[in-house]
Amino acid sequence: MLRLDSLMTRERRIQATVLVLGLILVAFSLIGRRNAAWPIFLWEMYSLDSDRYPPPTFSVVQLRVTDDNGQLHRLSASDLLAPDQHKLPQQAVEGAFAGQDLATQARYRRFLAVVAEQAVGTSELRCLEAWRLTWEVDPLAVPPLVREEPAQEQLVGRFAPRAGESAAYASPCPTAP
Repeated sequence: MLRLDSLMTRERRIQATVLVLGLILVAFSLIGRRNAAWPIFLWEMYSLDSDRYPPPTFSVVQLRVTDDNGQLHRLSASDLLAPDQHKLPQQAVEGAFAGQDLATQARYRRFLAVVAEQAVGTSELRCLEAWRLTWEVDPLAVPPLVREEPAQEQLVGRFAPRAGESAAYASPCPTAP
């Protein structure tokens, strides 16, 4: 059976030991540095950064759609489009209610109406409202926020989507019966 002594001479073993000790010395000198040369020093257990917590509040836009039967549907961005396109409804809500020209607002409102009709499953929508829901986040609590109890609900805007009527996209929702 081969022995390690036969494979390495004494001089080679001393060189290998010095090399390993030199690497360990370099490693200890780089621990905690921000732009370390080795990826091991980027691991969180060696980091000198403080703990990272989520922001104190979290907000999301929710669409509340009322159909002609008076039934209220609450839709999130994930209900409207695929998960990889979750920013599109947010941008459409901002475009539909921001202070832009009426033609641009009408395009965004048509888009929201079509996507909401597909999500709800009917083309008879009476009112489409955008609400910004905000929660207080407690990172040490389990769960950190309760989805059913937002701290604040703010109306972003509302409109009455009617197919084929471009003027209706600028009109407010009819009053509830």
